[in-house]
Amino acid sequence: MKFLTIISFCLLTISSVWGKSVPGNPIKWGKIPAEDLKMKTYAADPEADAIVLGEYGNIEYFVDEANRIKYKFTVHRRIKILKESAIDRYSDIEIDYYVGSSGADDQVKGIKAQSFTPAGNRQTLSKKDIYTEAYNKNYSIKKFSIPNVQVGSVIEHKYVKETFYAGNIPTWYFQKEIPVRISRYNLKIMSEYQFVQSFNGRVVTIGEDTYMYQGVSKLTIVDGRSYTMENLQAVDGERYITTLRDYMASISFYLESVYNDGATEVRLGTWDNFAEQQRKDNLYGKQYLKRDNYKDLLAAAEPILKKKRSSEKATVKALYEFINRTMKWDENYHYAVWYKKESLNAVFADKKGNSGELNLMLLALLREAGIKAYPVMMSTRRHGKVLETYPLDDQFNHVLVHATVDGKPMFLDTNNEYRPIGYPRFSALNKRGWILKENSHAWIDIPAQSGSDVYLVTAKLDADGTLAGMMQGAYQGYAGVSERQQFRENKNGEHWKKRLVDKYPEVKIDSVKSENLNNVYKIFKDEIHWSIPEAAQVSGDLIYISPAWFSAFSENPFKQEKRTYPVDIGYPFKEQLVVNLELPEGYVVEDLPEPVNLALPNKGGKFQYFIKEKDGTLQLVSKLSIKQLVFEPSEYAGLKKIFDALVEKHSEQLVLKKVK
Repeated sequence: MKFLTIISFCLLTISSVWGKSVPGNPIKWGKIPAEDLKMKTYAADPEADAIVLGEYGNIEYFVDEANRIKYKFTVHRRIKILKESAIDRYSDIEIDYYVGSSGADDQVKGIKAQSFTPAGNRQTLSKKDIYTEAYNKNYSIKKFSIPNVQVGSVIEHKYVKETFYAGNIPTWYFQKEIPVRISRYNLKIMSEYQFVQSFNGRVVTIGEDTYMYQGVSKLTIVDGRSYTMENLQAVDGERYITTLRDYMASISFYLESVYNDGATEVRLGTWDNFAEQQRKDNLYGKQYLKRDNYKDLLAAAEPILKKKRSSEKATVKALYEFINRTMKWDENYHYAVWYKKESLNAVFADKKGNSGELNLMLLALLREAGIKAYPVMMSTRRHGKVLETYPLDDQFNHVLVHATVDGKPMFLDTNNEYRPIGYPRFSALNKRGWILKENSHAWIDIPAQSGSDVYLVTAKLDADGTLAGMMQGAYQGYAGVSERQQFRENKNGEHWKKRLVDKYPEVKIDSVKSENLNNVYKIFKDEIHWSIPEAAQVSGDLIYISPAWFSAFSENPFKQEKRTYPVDIGYPFKEQLVVNLELPEGYVVEDLPEPVNLALPNKGGKFQYFIKEKDGTLQLVSKLSIKQLVFEPSEYAGLKKIFDALVEKHSEQLVLKKVK
């Protein structure tokens, strides 16, 4: 057996020597050290609500009594519960398994679970408390809850899954959302199987050793079949991230070839082969290349296609709006026709489909209209990044349409009436995609459009602390998408009341109106008239008020002091707030706050803030702009500083003093 290991940008071939011994399970069932039972906090991460004390996975191939190749996947996991918040999250266990093929179903065996109190008292899982639930036609789930779990408990469970799908080795995640003390993955694979091995995580390689980013944990590899990592820090779900799986230390395996009956069958081909397969695939390429598969859709769209328009853009808009108007997204992602459907005709008849089906419908119609258009297979942000080295179809879960419109490239993504053409859904802003043309294919960048919020506030403050006025908002790009949706759902301005109530509990929305609500190709505007009793605090001759009326960032989204994985913004955005505040007659500002002008390197972002007073009117200007889309951990401090400054300035109170 041969492994090709991909570690960051390093390629390494590892050969296996089966005669040598490898480390076994680092934890023994039911043998809990006294110090683990007594543990109240984890020294390396005092805020952790739980810690994986040990985790072991073992893959072992074998030939069953019917001479079929299978493997056993043994899992044993032990966790210390440190806080109430971790009890349900780690005591409720689900094990999914394949049941879609008669005679080749997975089998889940040997389920065991138990809990230990800090005093060492044990309670075990009863077999009658293990339930089976059908997930869909292909998968079922074994469910159970570890009994008697409380703060201070040590819990563990284990099971064995047997499968016929010998070429499908599960990915092993060393890292979790909680700290991990030790994690080990062992494999004993028949030599007839050759795999590509991919190690994922924020890693650096020093000499022959591989370490997690910032030297957190060393990866130990023994003969290419035992992998151990120790003392891993938690990867938490702070905002602005694609998926945690992109940054967790993990190892994946992809079947490259199988040796059988004296011949080697290649399973992991080239991108050229993959492209040809996709063109001929009945559920993908032939869906938009073979008219019979979308003839019903074509008949329904015929009036739109026949109409002459002044530009290709007008045609694209009409077909895009036709799909949005006619079809409904079923909330599922895929890049092809899927799940009981055989063609786009069936999708059209159902009037709903997955993300790929709807975009393939648009693609077929664009090509009928003479627009140069091609599919772009991709992975959404939550699905994770792709491995561009090898053609692995399961790393794709969505497809965009790349069209040349009036000589300019454009990415199209259907099924949101609030999004104009050229604006893929936010989940599709994952940097790269694979475009398939008639005689070529390539990886291409997926550029992100921008978003902009501008708030202009005109208000008057009375001597009793009442604040009344109006806000005019203007929203472009992605900001317009979300604001239109909010306004449609809250035409009485209730969404603005919810936004303001934390800062101004007594806020009253007096009236609200909008402009360009239904024209997504123009700037969306809204106007809100409001009043806020006791918006300011009056104390004798002094009035205290925070004049920064609103920001989408009332809290800093970046709370950690350090971050070990990148910040992924998604798209560039701007937020601008201008407040013109008429002061009560006879009052002046005692002290004007200091202005702020912060900028990130390479024009990655900036924050500007100032206040000035003239003729009884106070003007506040706050401008935030973020252009850089990905910030590495080394750039995190600067980004955090900008948002710290915004929150601080927007929280700042002014002191108004009555002139005697």
